[in-house]
Amino acid sequence: MPYRQKNGTYRASRMIAGQRKQAVFKTLGEAKRWEAGQSAEAWEQAEKPIVTVFSLVQAYLDFAKERFSHKTYAEKSLATVTLLKFVPPDMNVESIQPKAILDALRNRALSSGNAANKDRKNLVAMWNWGIKYLSFPRDNPFQAVDRFAADKHPRYVPSEEDFWKAYDAASEDDQAFLLTALHTAARRGELFRLTWPDVDFKAGTMLYRLFVSQ
Repeated sequence: MPYRQKNGTYRASRMIAGQRKQAVFKTLGEAKRWEAGQSAEAWEQAEKPIVTVFSLVQAYLDFAKERFSHKTYAEKSLATVTLLKFVPPDMNVESIQPKAILDALRNRALSSGNAANKDRKNLVAMWNWGIKYLSFPRDNPFQAVDRFAADKHPRYVPSEEDFWKAYDAASEDDQAFLLTALHTAARRGELFRLTWPDVDFKAGTMLYRLFVSQ
């Protein structure tokens, strides 16, 4: 029960599980309301650090910059730009609503449904990262938003006839590159990493490790 102090204010006090907290108020009513509102759950919530949307974005992009390629990092950065246009950066991440996410992705879909889905994928990954490292709730609000209709463009695989047309039009250096790709079935990045010590002209072989996906 709050009690009145000599200066006319009221001191409220509450003890829970051996821990006591006190607060001073101008009126008895304010002091009573404070005492009634205290609980172990409220104290735990108050002590829990608040993660803002902006701090999450910063932490995740720092992680992505260290872990992923420049292209993937740029893709993830673009997804956070999409989000921050519709969600206040100082908002508690646990207050993000699917409706705000939907608005952000719908705006992105005006350019392309594929782009909106790509942003959605990266934002889902950002929240899952928060679950793993920041103890976020397991319900992912980004996953609650449905994917958008998108045009699917299958990757073009040139025919042998088109390959030789390109070969005939290429420079001598490019022809060497194209022939190496044709006869090794290596990926572009693997060919760019190729060095002379990796090639055994006598045996007619290259080191297999070059063609194992990283």
